[in-house]
Amino acid sequence: MKILLASSEVLDKDCPSNESVRIMNLEKGLRENGNTVEACFYKTPEDLFSKLKSKIIKNESFEKNVLQIKNSFKKVDVQGYDVINPHDVVCAGGFSGNMILSVSGYFSREVIAQSSADKKKKLELYDAAMSVEKSAIMKSKAIIACSRKLKGYISGVFKYPEEKIYVVGNSVDSDMFSPAEKDKVNSIRDEFSFDKQKFMVLIPRIKKVPDNIDKLCRIIDSQKINDAFYVFCGWEDLRSTIEEKVLNKNRCYFVGESLIEQQADLYRASNFVLDTSVYSDIAEINDGQIPLAALKALSSGVVYVCLKNDTYEENFVDGQNMIMLKDFEKEVFELVYQKLTAAGHFMEDIGRNARKLVLSDEKDYSHYANAKKYGKIFEYAITL
Repeated sequence: MKILLASSEVLDKDCPSNESVRIMNLEKGLRENGNTVEACFYKTPEDLFSKLKSKIIKNESFEKNVLQIKNSFKKVDVQGYDVINPHDVVCAGGFSGNMILSVSGYFSREVIAQSSADKKKKLELYDAAMSVEKSAIMKSKAIIACSRKLKGYISGVFKYPEEKIYVVGNSVDSDMFSPAEKDKVNSIRDEFSFDKQKFMVLIPRIKKVPDNIDKLCRIIDSQKINDAFYVFCGWEDLRSTIEEKVLNKNRCYFVGESLIEQQADLYRASNFVLDTSVYSDIAEINDGQIPLAALKALSSGVVYVCLKNDTYEENFVDGQNMIMLKDFEKEVFELVYQKLTAAGHFMEDIGRNARKLVLSDEKDYSHYANAKKYGKIFEYAITL
C-alpha cells in the first residue's frame, strides 16, 4: 500500500513530541512491513497547533489558526495514495477520500483546559473546537483510537459507528530502545559523568503538569540508600523547584529535553525507571494508554517501577516483567531496592522478560508489530 501520514505538529526530529514519536515509529514500521510511506508534518517556523491549546487563545485566533493549518494540507498532492492517515483532527480537515483518522486525545477538552478565558468565551471556544473535532471524525472512513476509553468517547459523543473504531495503543522503536552490555552501560555513564558503580534511578517526565512534587522530594530524602542517585529527564522547567525542596541535592541529576538517541542511552544505562505518575490521580494518568516511558524501559530491558493501576495490571505481570507497588512509602521503596539487588538475577530476569514481551508477536508494543496491526486495519477499512 501507499500510505500518507499527516500531522499538524511541526516536526523536531532530534527532540520529537510524543505524537511525533508515534508517527515516526509508525512510518518506520509500515516501511519494514513492505509499504510505501510518506509523512507530512506542518511546515512553518510558527507552531500554530500548540497555540490552539494555549492559555491566551481566543475564538477568533483559534479559527484563524485552524483554517491556516487546514489550507496548508489541502495543498498536499494525495493522488496515488491508498490511505490518508491524519493524526489529529485539525489537519484531517484538509483531506478527503480514503481517510482513516488516528486519535490520541480529546481535542476540544484539551483546547479549553489551558484557556484563561472567562466562562462565556471558554464555551464559545469549546463549541468551535467541537465543530473541528466532529467534522474530522464524521468524514473519516474509519478511526484508530489509542485507548478503549477514547473509543467510547468518540462513539458516545459523536455517535460514530463503534464497529468502525479500532484501538491501537502506543509503540516503541524496539531497535533504538534496546538492551546494552555492561561495557556500553559504563561508556554511557561516562558520557553523562554518572557514577558507574552506583544504583541509577531514571525519572522521566510523563505528565506535562506533574503534581505532588513535595512528596517525591520527601521520598528521595527519606532513602537511606547511599549508593543510589536519581536522574530527572525532561524536568528542566521544574529543576529549581525540586532543588529547593530536596535536601540530598547531590543525589539528583537533571537532563533536559534530550535528543531521542540520548534518551535511549539513559534508559539502557539505568537500573530501573520510576513512573512518577504514582504521585498523581490515577484516573487522569494515561486514560488507559501504556505510557511511552513504560514501553521504552521494557524495550530497553530495564525494570519499570510503578504504582498498581488497571492499565498496568491488565497488560503486565508484577514481578515478571515490571514491578508494581500498592503504595509508595519509603519502606516499600527500600524493599524494592533490596529485592532488585539481593535476589540473584531477579532484576536481569525482569528486564529480559520485559524485552521479550515487547518483541512478542502477540503484542503490538514494538514499532514493527504495531505498524503491522495498522496495516491490517488500513487494508480492511478502505473497502468499507
